[in-house]
Amino acid sequence: MDRLYAVNHWAKMSCDKWNKCAPLRRIYRKLYRHAARRYWKSSIAQQRTKQYQDTYYYFDTYPWPYCDDKFADWEEDDTIGSYTLITDQSNFVIKHPTSYCAWKIYESTGHWPQRKSHRRFDAKHWQDFLAEAGYDTIVAIPWKGHRYVGIEQHSLSEFGEVVWFEKPNDSDGACSTSVIVSTYRDKKYFCGPVDLRKYLWIQIK
Repeated sequence: MDRLYAVNHWAKMSCDKWNKCAPLRRIYRKLYRHAARRYWKSSIAQQRTKQYQDTYYYFDTYPWPYCDDKFADWEEDDTIGSYTLITDQSNFVIKHPTSYCAWKIYESTGHWPQRKSHRRFDAKHWQDFLAEAGYDTIVAIPWKGHRYVGIEQHSLSEFGEVVWFEKPNDSDGACSTSVIVSTYRDKKYFCGPVDLRKYLWIQIK
């Protein structure tokens, strides 16, 4: 059986739109999440992560199948009875900024960040989420060599945006107010400069 076909089947069967049995939904959710775990533990993924850490900062290391355009490519619906959202190990919807940054935290620390409350944490509420997960150090300027999540302030987006700090924007001069970040926008990987003043920076490592 084709791997993508299989994980898409498991993902569908983890949603109450296609599967009304809650215990079975939990089993199928574990199956597709295990597939992601197997991928990021593979030698291919480990090599890509090593290259990323060796200054190839623009590599998208978000794991398969989460990063695959054809994985869970159906319409998203969070209505009870028609629920179709697919989530990662931190329970964030895949291919969104929150899931991507949760992955980068795992990649850096070895631990998926977890909420302690039952709140829904959109990107604009990630300061509270990160505090629950044990990250509450705010910095004015992110420094090279450390890991940070940036939370967009006064976002025009309904859900806000979180980004992962990659490096200072060296091409923008010594007094640069921009940094290079990565995230997911419109379910696609983005890596590029942003104005650091528009984000609240939380240190991860």
